[in-house]
Amino acid sequence: MIARNKQMLRHHPGFFNICIHKGLSANGTQPGGANNIPQFGNPDDLVNACSDWPQFNFIMYHACIRPSFWMLQALQDINNLPGSMAPTLITDSDGHTFPNIRWTTQFAQIAAGKYFRGAEPTSQSPSSLRRLRNLYAELGTTMASMIVTFPTVWAHMIGQLLYYMGPEHIVYGSDSLWYGGPQWQIEALWRSQIPEEIADRWNYPSLTPRAKRLILGLNSARLYGLPRAAIRYRDGALPTYPADPALQLGGQMDTILRGVGYPEPVVSASLMPQDRFAKAKQWLDDIGAGRSNTRFGWMRTRV
Repeated sequence: MIARNKQMLRHHPGFFNICIHKGLSANGTQPGGANNIPQFGNPDDLVNACSDWPQFNFIMYHACIRPSFWMLQALQDINNLPGSMAPTLITDSDGHTFPNIRWTTQFAQIAAGKYFRGAEPTSQSPSSLRRLRNLYAELGTTMASMIVTFPTVWAHMIGQLLYYMGPEHIVYGSDSLWYGGPQWQIEALWRSQIPEEIADRWNYPSLTPRAKRLILGLNSARLYGLPRAAIRYRDGALPTYPADPALQLGGQMDTILRGVGYPEPVVSASLMPQDRFAKAKQWLDDIGAGRSNTRFGWMRTRV
């Protein structure tokens, strides 16, 4: 049905983007578990889906990571600690071996055309024989749940995504409905680096400023046909900017994209003082209301 309405692309450039929740799944998704299947996030269906529908972009929300919000299992697997699930390493068709971040490592190898059938013993995925250029990894809650609390898992995950998929096939997502304003995640990503000892041992690419810009917005702008403000990169150098002063290096929008105080020194935020959030905050400060820390909405409780 989507393919039959190709004319929609004229007015909706993102019409052929298929966004699918893959990861952060329910119980029973461990190796050999009853829910270790594509319906619950396992990437076994991606080789056929991406090959059969090359005109669609398949954007995997949460980058297929198996653990549900709490990444201790992934850390145990990476470090081969008690409680880890075999195999803790997975080898691609080129013979390169990486820590097995369940589902995500396999997903990245599938995207690169380097997964061979049986590398993940309980997987039913066929071998991936060519790069799937219509397959993308979205970060969302996956990054939010590990970049601060499980930075080792984050370093391996982003390293593997960069190694197999390249920065052009990773898109940022904040899930800010659950975590509040996304600025803290933007700042965390801008400041993030893969530790040298991890990068050197496993041959991960660097998380460069260019890669961060692609992830934070330029890739999504391309996928959804949004204007990129004429930003261009040459050989990994910083971008050139159009005449709009807000988009120039150090301009208002550039400062927002880079995050508070990027790179150094860290300074107080004063990004868009005229927006409605800033005005509301100023109003609360003026009347001395302070923070209530009240959470609104539904909360699951035990009876």
